[in-house]
Amino acid sequence: MLNYVESCLNVLEAGKKIYLDFISPIHCQICNSQCGDNQIIFRLCNQCFYSLDYSPDKEHLLNSIYSKKKGDDSALSSISSYAELTSDSNVELLIYALKYDYCSRIGFDFGKILGMKIANDSTYSTIDLIVPVPLHAARIRERTYNQSLYIAKGIQEIIHKRIENTCLQRIMYSGSQTLLNVSERSSNMSDTIFKVNNKDRIHNASILLVDDIFTTGATLEACANTLLLEGASCVHGITIASAPLR
Repeated sequence: MLNYVESCLNVLEAGKKIYLDFISPIHCQICNSQCGDNQIIFRLCNQCFYSLDYSPDKEHLLNSIYSKKKGDDSALSSISSYAELTSDSNVELLIYALKYDYCSRIGFDFGKILGMKIANDSTYSTIDLIVPVPLHAARIRERTYNQSLYIAKGIQEIIHKRIENTCLQRIMYSGSQTLLNVSERSSNMSDTIFKVNNKDRIHNASILLVDDIFTTGATLEACANTLLLEGASCVHGITIASAPLR
């Protein structure tokens, strides 16, 4: 009897999918072609996925932070990213859909890709917990969710580490960084923007800090500084995309 019920439910689910694909097929965010059943990233056809430009390796990304800090040490032990925001990559279309078009699943799917990217990398073998870069409460009210949390959930699906979603809080509203240049981004972001709640949860922890885009590293640096000052042992950064290095 149970097998019969399960079979009926499977048939209904398959029928529902066929119906939804017929009345509202999913199209690629980049090329607008209809996505197939085996798409790796939601709203991204596999052809466009495989054509994405890879981000520079983590050493180059970390060196870019050093150069902006004029030789000072970075609070981040490493920084890794998947795709590069080149002029013809169109990754920004996916990031826009993730942040403003309620497509949180894009973040989750890319999170799984990031999880697979670091799963066998010894740099990340000591990770204790995953912390998404927090949004200010006002921004959450605008978007209804934090895109970095969904990226973190995708990573967790692969590396099976605990997510701490409330230990790091954004207490100052810094506004959008989208239209700011490098120096403006740095001055717009400081350690006082964030605070740590429940310090015991991060004490001596190796943390994977998750965000959507790495541009200058100012946001990740501010978060990492706060976490280290409150007892974390080290902080590694990871993002879906990185801006071209200058």
